Amino acid sequence: MHMKDGLALLLAGAVQAPMQTRALELESSLTRAIANTRYEQPAASELAQAKELFKHTLLGERTAAELKKGWDKLGFAFHELTAEGEPMWLVSEPPGSESGGGWYLFRTNHQSNVAFETPHAKNDVHTGIIGLRLFRAGTARVLAASTITRHRADMAHLDDTYFQAFTLAFAEACPTGLVVQLHGFESENHNNIAADILASAGTKSPGPWFEEVVEKLKQATSVRVLAYPRDTKVLGGTTNAQGKLLNQTPHCRFLHLEITPELRERMARDQELRRAILDSVSVTRPR
Repeated sequence: MHMKDGLALLLAGAVQAPMQTRALELESSLTRAIANTRYEQPAASELAQAKELFKHTLLGERTAAELKKGWDKLGFAFHELTAEGEPMWLVSEPPGSESGGGWYLFRTNHQSNVAFETPHAKNDVHTGIIGLRLFRAGTARVLAASTITRHRADMAHLDDTYFQAFTLAFAEACPTGLVVQLHGFESENHNNIAADILASAGTKSPGPWFEEVVEKLKQATSVRVLAYPRDTKVLGGTTNAQGKLLNQTPHCRFLHLEITPELRERMARDQELRRAILDSVSVTRPR
């Protein structure tokens, strides 16, 4: 299959036998999805259905045919993919029917307890593609990306969203898991902060696992990392909807990374840097 043909099938929402695709096709699909400008608030019943479907998808508790049927009822397309020999599932809204429900890419081996989230995939420039490239380079179980501008519906600060339903499902499916959320901050808005990354756990009282991640990030990369609230008192993610949810669980962890534009550009193109960051966040000890 030629790459252009595969992309056409992917964007058309075709679900056949697992389809061979490539990293570029997934990036094209994500780039198209995050360009959406329409948002429709899900009903409570739809969010409840989505939470259960996310959980079944994360755990592999249903066949692909059963999952496709469930996602179809909610207006999402379910794609079976084989990317570079690795089977994956993609849940996204069909082109022309987008309403800000999100873009979710799952590994089907259901082994990892790590999720990447990009709640401002469009506004925090490059975070969507960085999240996808980190996902593809490692072993994370899932990537969740927002598909609506934060000015229409801020996924990081709203509770009644498919994005939040996904996070709740992840906490139930992976109770000792880690959600790594990628954000961007503008250096000129914080001139007193000499850092490339502001890291937090979304709480003023992070556990030992958080300090371990921060130290690994410092040691494995050349970037300047400040930890909230020890090193900085701003951008701690304490009002983040996903962080508040995860910090109410016994062991599921939340890592909030605010990244400068310069470092985001570098992370998008620098494979070695992404690998170092992946290795740093691969902490298995629960909080």
